[in-house]
Amino acid sequence: MDNSTEERLLSPEELNSSDLKRRVWNESKKLWVIAFPGMVARVSSFGMIVVTQLFMGHISELDLAAFGLQQSILLRFVDGILVRPPLNILLL
Repeated sequence: MDNSTEERLLSPEELNSSDLKRRVWNESKKLWVIAFPGMVARVSSFGMIVVTQLFMGHISELDLAAFGLQQSILLRFVDGILVRPPLNILLL
């Protein structure tokens, strides 16, 4: 194989660049492109829950209690699905 993995993944100017600061900056920009949408989604979903609880609290205490119970059950259920280890790990 003439082309190694390093040659195929990196552009020619990155292969010749020996400046660590520039390479770290380029990798940091690529990381932010991937991570920023996930961070925005987490913050906005948390904010949506907080705003909904505020509105439910203004309507009535019973609605707020029902929403809190529903949120805790739903979030525990979803976290249980996401955190559950795959079956093949349990069999080992």
